[in-house]
Amino acid sequence: MHNRSGVIMVGRSADRIAAAAPAGRTARAAAIRGAHRVILALAVSLPVVAHAGLGFWTSGGPNGGYATRIEVDPLTPSRVYVSSYGGLYRTLDSGASFQRIENGLPGGSYFSVPIAIDRQSPTRVYAAVASGSVFRSSDAGDNWSATGFTLTAPDCVNLVLDGLGTDEVFLGTCASGVRRSTDAGVTFSSSSGLPTNEYVLSIAQDPADPTRMLAAMSYYDTGPGGVFRSTDRGATWTPVAGITTPSNCTTVAFAGSGAYAGCDGSLYKSVDSGANWTVVNGGVAGNDFKVSPADPNTLFVAGDGVSRVLVSGSTATLSALNGGLVPNPTYGGALTGYSIALHPSFPSTSVLWTATGAGVYRSIDGGIAWQPRNNGMRANVVRSIAINPNPGTLPGNRRVLAGIFNDLAAGYQLFLSTDNTSTWDATSVSGLQSAGLRAIRIDPTTAGSVASTRVYANGRAQFDNILGLNGGLYRSLDGGDSWQNIDNGLPSTGSPPVRAVGIGRALVLDRRSCAAPPVSGPCTSGPLRTAWAGGSGRSRIAPAPPGRGWRILKTTNLELLAAPGPTWTDVDGLPQPVGDESLFVVQLAIDPNDGDTVYASTFISLFATSAPSSPNGVFKTSNGGTTWTNVSTGLPRLLGSTTTSWDVMALVHHPTDSGVLWAATTALGDSSAPAASRIYKTTDGGANWVRSDTGIPTNVDLRAMLVDPGAPNIIYAGGIGSAGNPGGVYRSSDGGANWRSISIGLPSAAVLALALDPVNATLVHAGTTSGVWSLTQVGDGDGDGAPNQQENNAPNGGDGNGDGAPDALQGDVGSSIVLDNDALPRPKGVFDCTGSFTTDVLGSTCPQAVDVTGLTAARYGRDFLNGSAGRAYQYSLDLVRFQLPNCGSADVEVTFHLAGSDPAVCPDFNDYQWSFRFYGPQVPGNDATVGWYDFTSRATRVGPRKWRLRLDANQFGSYRPVNDTILFIGGPALSGDRVFGNGFE
Repeated sequence: MHNRSGVIMVGRSADRIAAAAPAGRTARAAAIRGAHRVILALAVSLPVVAHAGLGFWTSGGPNGGYATRIEVDPLTPSRVYVSSYGGLYRTLDSGASFQRIENGLPGGSYFSVPIAIDRQSPTRVYAAVASGSVFRSSDAGDNWSATGFTLTAPDCVNLVLDGLGTDEVFLGTCASGVRRSTDAGVTFSSSSGLPTNEYVLSIAQDPADPTRMLAAMSYYDTGPGGVFRSTDRGATWTPVAGITTPSNCTTVAFAGSGAYAGCDGSLYKSVDSGANWTVVNGGVAGNDFKVSPADPNTLFVAGDGVSRVLVSGSTATLSALNGGLVPNPTYGGALTGYSIALHPSFPSTSVLWTATGAGVYRSIDGGIAWQPRNNGMRANVVRSIAINPNPGTLPGNRRVLAGIFNDLAAGYQLFLSTDNTSTWDATSVSGLQSAGLRAIRIDPTTAGSVASTRVYANGRAQFDNILGLNGGLYRSLDGGDSWQNIDNGLPSTGSPPVRAVGIGRALVLDRRSCAAPPVSGPCTSGPLRTAWAGGSGRSRIAPAPPGRGWRILKTTNLELLAAPGPTWTDVDGLPQPVGDESLFVVQLAIDPNDGDTVYASTFISLFATSAPSSPNGVFKTSNGGTTWTNVSTGLPRLLGSTTTSWDVMALVHHPTDSGVLWAATTALGDSSAPAASRIYKTTDGGANWVRSDTGIPTNVDLRAMLVDPGAPNIIYAGGIGSAGNPGGVYRSSDGGANWRSISIGLPSAAVLALALDPVNATLVHAGTTSGVWSLTQVGDGDGDGAPNQQENNAPNGGDGNGDGAPDALQGDVGSSIVLDNDALPRPKGVFDCTGSFTTDVLGSTCPQAVDVTGLTAARYGRDFLNGSAGRAYQYSLDLVRFQLPNCGSADVEVTFHLAGSDPAVCPDFNDYQWSFRFYGPQVPGNDATVGWYDFTSRATRVGPRKWRLRLDANQFGSYRPVNDTILFIGGPALSGDRVFGNGFE
């Protein structure tokens, strides 16, 4: 088939043809003589833009998701900022469209970025990232620069509030109270009187007297939490009278001569600017509230949806304003609201905004009706993906289902796409009484038309005041359009009785459990009858054995449609917890040839300080769940333990060969290796495990794995990353022996699920904290991330480094172009030169490069000459990015090939001042040190357009804090100064 770039993809086998040509200089002659194209391609001229998804990860949604903070520009109310789990976003058109605004912010933060708008100069915005560093934008979020202040770990910034004084800004922290800056965030002073090691959740400054301030604090352990007051602009604090401690207080605000606070779900009122407080009967505090500027007795509250509270003396009248905030009535309640904002001219302009667990909503009638405004904002935490394996030819049959699971927010739990993830829809889902889905499985024997397709899901029952209404197990008989609970047989307690077995994480279907299974292989007609599920379980109830049960459950009559439907039984034979240890199931895998043989991966929760003793890792049953045996020999053990293996967060079975499995292990409970993650393989059903992860950095936290069912030697693994240690997706084409990163364009947020298109095996999808990202793998014979067609169009007929061998056949030579299309347009520099570049890893010790690509420098914000403001470096050639796995040190030559020779466009490099710059952590892996740095001490100019870089693993110039992988981002920067012949400017 043809795509728009002119590349011919030869059916499903296009990305599966034999291994890449030999790598390294010693093999180049053989590569030239004997190489064959691994993918047929037309010789085409590539434009310097990215093709969506072709060798580059892109996302089409789902839009919306977990949004926690919303701020409206006081002078330009059509400009609104939203902080979310998927990143920081801004709209310039009142929510018609949102764009990610993170140029200069280090990426990879799983949690939301606290933000604040400077009320005196609204184009100045403050933000704080997970590392505790404070950033400032002077152009309304187009570009960000670090102020230079960073909190010392483990403290963190939980809240940012712009002050009322010039250059004044306040930080609410996780452990050190409230901090104040008077120099626009460059330095912050400490305060006294506030409890330590507790979160500041809200700060307010009295407009009538800025020396008066209030802070709302939560408590988690011993308290006290509560509301505290300052009368010296935040220098010292004292607890207020009338709010008892310990209290969990979430929000506080001044209102005329009074104030309001929300603590433990109740509303409190002060009539003396916060000195003394009384409870308001009937008032609900929620997660955030705003006081009407026209009436200090009217509040708008975000919590269980949105409410209007009218206060009269010590009582309040509460009115729900949830029109449009109940998108799925079967769910049982309104969306959880986390933040609310009013139009600057409210109530004359009756516009309200709220940030919810399902994205951003706006009301233009004072809260009576709400409309979603999420186009372009992606903050859904996707924990599972399922694709109809037999879509047929009918329109709409080829649907992708994305399961959403967010432990903290009530929102949409399932999205559908009928156009291969380009757009998503959640409004058609009905009957799904869930707070989130961790596993979705389609019965392939029923797949075809939507009306016939059976889908199963496991997750968590809806919560709030109706937690446990069902057991978290669901079935759809129409491809995911409508759902029903299938929790018959699960234990129930309470009055009225509710079924609950904790959080469901795993679900697998026995592919041979149809009524008449074939002699070998999976059933081709069905439906299937047996399913296994797993999760956190619950305490057993007599007469069952004491201890924890229901961590593994099974049904053998999945096909039953009449009430009460399939019946589940407890087949939990896992060890019982020891002391404060708790064991939970993460994933399940069934032997493809024996439905009675099932494997379970587990993780252990530790609270004790002594070495753990409970068995952990992988368990196996060979008798349908009657008994289970720990099969973790060879897996690493937690520090100080001889019995407790690392947690196994991903487990996959070979699609046809019994006893062949891969496990992704993570040392979540090991203080000696808190970020370590490794892949192991067994070929004897778990009797022995052997490490099998060459090429994957040893500290990437792996959470998802996938085996290509049509080519089982092709395996994918996905991992969690951070700003200073990006995650990614890795691919093996030799059964897990060797891996290569395929992460170009993928944010460093968590990869939590992987799925392969059943028709086009070159198309892989990743579920992340910012929606579903998709990649169409294109011809890349040498595995360096630069597609064949790009490398073949390098200078000298595809020989960018001029060594006589095609770049497309050399794993240590990559020729690419700038492909980053997810940044704002770069600022026009002194010169803007388009073209390509070539990276050449010298020597033979590091024969393979991966993820070779160009990036727009604008993504990383302005690189100021003096470090904070004024003139900035110009990156006319943009940046190069590459990774060197299994590499301790290397010399890399980077050559830039310019598209034109007009000196007015591309200058003679010898006539201008250039320096090579590195973007990344000054200390490998340290998020707080990510930024621009001079790299001239390790970069030597060896030609008019060529630099030689000296790189060492776990040293300045590499992101990774490990000794086996180098990750570099950087490029030549132009100061803009002309150098004359006499050497003077």
